[in-house]
Formats: sequence, structure tokens, C-alpha cells
Amino acid sequence: MLNYSKPPAVSVCMPMYNAALHLQECLDSILSQTFGDFELLIVDDGSTDESVAIVEACNDTRVRLIKNEHDYIASLNLLLAEAKGKYIARMDADDVMMPYRLEVQHGYMEKHPEVGVLGGGLLRFGKAEGRVQPISNVTMYDMVNACCMAHPTVMMRASVLREHGLGYDEHYKYAEDYHLWVQMLKCGVKLRNIEEPLVKYRISDNQVSNKHTARQQALTEEIKRDAARWLLNHVREVSDENVDIPQSSNLLTIVIPFLNEGEEVRQTVRSVRNTASRDVDIIVINDCSDDGYDYASDLAPFGVTYVRNACRIGAAASKHKGARLARTPYFLLLDAHMRAYTKNWHNMIIDELKQNDNRLLCCQTQALGKDKKNVVYDKNVALTDGAYLLFDQTDFIPGITWLDYRQHGRLPQNMIASVLGAGYAASKRFWSEIRGLEGLMHYGSEEAYISIKAWLHGDGCVLLPDVVFGHIYRKAAPYRIISAPAFYNHFVISHTLFPTSLRCRADAVGYRHNKGIYEQIKFWLSMNKPELEQLKHYYADTFHHKFERVLVVNNAASYDKLTMAEHELKRLPLLLEYVKDKAECLDNVNLWNGCMGYLIALCEYDAYAADDSVSDLGAELLERITSTLKMWREYPVSFAHGICGIGWGLAYLLRNDYIEGNFEKEFSIIDSKVMELNLERVTDYTFKTGLGGVYCYVAQRLHLAKISHTEVPFDKAYIQSAMASARRALKFATDLRTLTHAELILSSEQADWQILPPRLVDVMDFPTFLPEDKAEWSDNFDGALGYLCHLLKILQTQKPVSNLQPFTSI
Repeated sequence: MLNYSKPPAVSVCMPMYNAALHLQECLDSILSQTFGDFELLIVDDGSTDESVAIVEACNDTRVRLIKNEHDYIASLNLLLAEAKGKYIARMDADDVMMPYRLEVQHGYMEKHPEVGVLGGGLLRFGKAEGRVQPISNVTMYDMVNACCMAHPTVMMRASVLREHGLGYDEHYKYAEDYHLWVQMLKCGVKLRNIEEPLVKYRISDNQVSNKHTARQQALTEEIKRDAARWLLNHVREVSDENVDIPQSSNLLTIVIPFLNEGEEVRQTVRSVRNTASRDVDIIVINDCSDDGYDYASDLAPFGVTYVRNACRIGAAASKHKGARLARTPYFLLLDAHMRAYTKNWHNMIIDELKQNDNRLLCCQTQALGKDKKNVVYDKNVALTDGAYLLFDQTDFIPGITWLDYRQHGRLPQNMIASVLGAGYAASKRFWSEIRGLEGLMHYGSEEAYISIKAWLHGDGCVLLPDVVFGHIYRKAAPYRIISAPAFYNHFVISHTLFPTSLRCRADAVGYRHNKGIYEQIKFWLSMNKPELEQLKHYYADTFHHKFERVLVVNNAASYDKLTMAEHELKRLPLLLEYVKDKAECLDNVNLWNGCMGYLIALCEYDAYAADDSVSDLGAELLERITSTLKMWREYPVSFAHGICGIGWGLAYLLRNDYIEGNFEKEFSIIDSKVMELNLERVTDYTFKTGLGGVYCYVAQRLHLAKISHTEVPFDKAYIQSAMASARRALKFATDLRTLTHAELILSSEQADWQILPPRLVDVMDFPTFLPEDKAEWSDNFDGALGYLCHLLKILQTQKPVSNLQPFTSI
């Protein structure tokens, strides 16, 4: 045994149990390190093979062997207790240490005394191969998603373990390292990884993760939830902390949250002071930047209130915190890379809010760039007139996009559907009443969230075209973007504000888009469920307007679609004539290429053109539909070519006020036919021909019964069968619309269950091309019929919305 005159720099700590097969290779890799000031401390965990003999035969004074009873966690803690080094490097007995590992890690730890644990990459070999690239700066957000430190690669500062009394916990055996990292983060210990592979990590059937999978998964879930609870509580404490803000006679506070923005924060503040002098208060929120920049000293000459968050709470919470801390009646949220261009802009904002503080104000933004010499330049692009939200995309919902100048003007008096995040203002009273950005995590979707709420409970959003701020667009954010938290806020919006039908679509879109991220988001939704439920009930009880108001103000078409509609407008008479001619000689009444589809197209044309010349033909088509239903009992059940599509079409026409009347007899015929279908035996999960279309019709019928206060049209046994079928669909279906309506069926017994009036995009994808030659047109929703409806829907977005007040209270 080596008798050190001074402790070694590093203690390599390695437990072993029956490791003889690969032990010699492991020992050789450790003892041949380029860094030599270490001890190799091995605790044998009661091996019954040749492991002990192999170690004892090792002719190296740096090796210490301790024999222990078979108790894995006790052996790990014994290693920590016996280690003499300043640093503890973990190693497993079946892995191979890269020759430079100790030298690289020791050098890093010496240069970075703030780091408590350093891990690195690894190379997998054996039954699986590949390189594992670690996250460099490990946060509790990262650790909730996965164990981000590879145990056999870590080097720990021994003083950190002793200072905080940390070690391995017997309860978390098989996930003991994961638990230890979480406890370290709770204590404020910094965890880092370097990119270099430090270990060759052997994959075999004998690994703990393979032999004790169930127990390890259960412990992992327990640790994740504990970490998430701690993180949420910690974020809440920092978000809610009180800060001494000086009293002021000013009326407007500029709130500037930032993360790792460097000199841009000072430049933004200087720009505000140069144009508004000391007539505004400024609160700067540093969201725990880690770039080493001295922001406090940089901002000291400008008379700002500087707040540094003790942990990273995210852009949304930082904005909300700044708004809460403001002592003035009004505030402006401003990005930290902006330039003020307008004289007297602060008084323009104040005057607007004095006139009406029941709304959000959006400043105009001019796109700027920054070259390699940090010179700011004009990007020479059009000014952005606010934004609008997207609810039909196949990415996460809601989406948001800039409002092009050609789309502006649908709404009166400079009203816009959504603010832009770079600079928007509100009164503290209104902000508090709509609960600001409460519920959001990290960053993303702040503009969509607050704008939807402004339209549901106030007078919406207004553009200030004469208040212009330059906005520097960066090539990359100065911080790492974590996928799940970045998309989580979409689901806060959908789960607290959306009617059930739109929420189900948002869930289905998220699931289809990325199942891994969606599962992480579901985890965070479950952890935040009490808060989100409270917000949801508050919004339902407080907000004055229906969600249809939000859809109307956001019913804008993209520039590309508008260009297409303008080009195709000349073909509208030809399309209408084609539909009229085909309608005269239809031989079926289905939705896709029959009387129901053509009736819907004629109603859409009448809604756009206010042309009652199609009324007689429409009435004739409706008569043919109803009479056929009463006579023909052998109609297929499917959606595109069967009775479910016909029934949905009737609901579509009724709920969108295209027709009047009582169609209970027709619905009753369809209901009876649908209930004859044994859902348990159907394995077609498509929408047009399978179960998805059935779910769609059933959901519409249930909602019609709910809003008309009539008896549920399906018996209890059928509803249970439909729910069982819907649960299977969520496992096996891939069709977006089937997934949406399956979830809608499963939600149907909830007290707040609500389906928006049906839309054509709910059940079909419009064709975006139609041949010039009329002879090549197909006479269905995949062809001319769908193209006409698509064109009419785009043209309808150009109609001015002249009066937003008639929307009734919920």
C-alpha cells in the first residue's frame, strides 16, 4: 500500500463485483493515464470470482483494495469515505478509461473552482456502439428530463460532498447516481460536462439497467417528480420575491428582461434614456446570466433598478415579475436588443392607455442587423404590423406569424390580432385582471397567450404605427434552447383557454409532431396541474367573450394564399358554373362528391358573395338529401361517402347558420345506422373511411344534444363502446383527425366539454392546385369542389370586421 506524504490529487473510486472478465483491461487503462498523481481505490463488493486476485496481483503502489460485504450502496459510500484525493473520479470495473481522462478533468477543475462535478462524453461499445454527446451546462430542467451525467465519467470535488453531507442513498439503489445529481443541484452545486469522450462504456446484458429495469424506471420517475417539484417551488420563490423599487412620479415603467445579452442591455437602456430621458422608470431583470458580463456596473450610470434572478425562471416569468414590480400605472415590456427611434414615444403610449387601458398596445418594429464589427444596420425590410395566430397548422398550436401590410386593415382603428413580443405595453390593472403571463414556463408563446386573453376579456390589441423601435435580429440566441420547455407553453394556452375541440386538435398535433417532446410536455402539465386548473377556472368565470371572437380576429390568410386568391379570382365564375352544372345531375347524396358537398360549396359562395341566385339549387339539393335518407336504409356508415359525412354536413350547415330547420328525423336515421356498427370489430383507423369519421359525427351529435338541451341520441352501451374504441385509436391510429376526434370522444363527459362550430379544415385538406383545363377537373373535395371552397375561405378573410362588440358573453 502506498504511504503518501501528501494526499493524491485524484482518487479514482471503483466498486467491483464479479468483474473478472473485463477487469484487467479496465485496470490497465487507469494505470496508464497521462496524469499520474492519483490513487486507485477499489472496494470489492463480495465478489465470488477471480476479481480480488486480479487486483492483488497488480504491481502498482497507487492501488488500494478494500474488501466489503455484498452491499452495493454501502460500498459506494465507503469509497467516498476512504478517498484521500481533492477530486473523486468514478469508474466502473467493466469500462475502459481514455488515456487522457484524468489529465483533462483535473486541469478543468483546477481552472474552474465554481464547478462541483465534471462529466464528459463516452463511447459505447459491446452490444451497442456510438458516441454519447453530453449537455455542457446541466440544469435542473435538464435533469428532470433525463439523467445528464454519465456516472463512470464524473470527477467530483470531495469538499462539495463533505460540505453538503452528500452520498449515495440506499432507497435509490439502481438510480443512486441520478438521485445524487439532483441533490447536488438542490444545494446549488454546478454540474458540467465536456464534449471529449472520457470513457469507453461497455454495453452488456449484465448491466444494472438491463437486469433491474422495472425498479430503475420506478425510481427514475420518483426522482424526476421530486426534482420537478423542487424546481417549480424554487422558480416560484424567485418569481414572487419582493424587490425594493423606488417611488416615482412617472407613469410608465420600461421592463427589460434578458439572458446573456452582453453590451446590448446597456445599448438598449441608453437608447431609452436618450429618447425618454428620466421620464420613465426602468427595471432590468437579469435571468441568471452565466456569460460573466458585469451588468450591474454597466447599467449603474443609467438610473435603473437592476434585479438578478437567483435562478433562471425564464423569459415569461421574468416579464411577469417585472410587470408586477413596476410602481407606475403603465409598463412597456421591451427586449434587450432594441433601439428607440421615435421622439416622445413614451407619452404616446401613456396617452393611448389613459384613453383606454383595457387593451394591449404593440409598438412598431424595424428589423435591424449587426455585423461582425458590432455595427448595427437597417435590414431594409418592411415594418411589421403586429402578428396573427394560426390554429390549423400541423406544427404546435397556436402558431404565430407577422402580419403583412396587405393583410392589415381587416380590423378597425389599428386593431391587430396579436402583439409582437419585442415591445408591447399594458396597464397594471388590465394585466393583473387577465393574470398576465401566469402559468407559462421558460420562454415561448408569450405573445399568443396574452393576446388571446386580451381579446377574450378586453378590447384586444392595438398597433401604435408611430412608435417605432429598432429590433436587432440575431443569427443565434445567446443561450441554449431546451425543446420541451420551449413548446410547453403552447399547451398551457390550449389547456387553459381553448374549447375542448381545439384543445384536442392541439394535443393530436403535438403528439404527431414529436412524440418524445409531447411526453415530456405531458409530464410538466401533470406537475403544474393544480395551477393550470385554477387558471382555467378563473378564465372561464371571468372572461366575457367566446373563443369564436379570437378565431375571427385571427382569420387572416398568408401572403402566398392572398396572391393565389387574387390570381384565381377570375376563375371564380367558371368554378361556380361548374359546380352548378354538376349539382344538377348528381347521383348520390354523400359529402365528398355528392349533394351534401355541393350544398356546402353553394352555401360558402352565398356567404362570400351574398348571392341568393344559388338558393333554389341549394334547397333542391337539401331536399334530395333528406328524402334519400328517409328512403334508403343501406347507405354506408363512412365519412367521405356515407351517412356520417352527411350527418356532419347537416351539423356544419346548422351550426354555421347556413340553413334553418329541425332535422331530428334525419339525425335519428343516421344515429340508428351508426349504432348498428360494432366499433369493437373495426380496425380501420383512418378518417375518411374508418373510425375517425364515426368519432367525428358522434361528437357533433353529442354536442348538438348538449347545446339544445335534448336527450343524448346514443344509449349508454354505445357511448362506452365508442370510448373503448377511442382509447384503442389513441394507441394505434396515425391519422391526425382520427386522433383529434378520438380524444374528443374521451373528453365528452367533462363538464366544460365544448365543440366549436365545425369547419371544413377539420375534416379535409384543401387542394392547392387546379389544372387550367376544365376537362381535367375532378368533381369532389379533392378537386374542383375543394378548390372552390378553399378559394372562398381565403377571400372571406379579406372582408373587413367592422364591429367586434356583438360577440355574446359565455
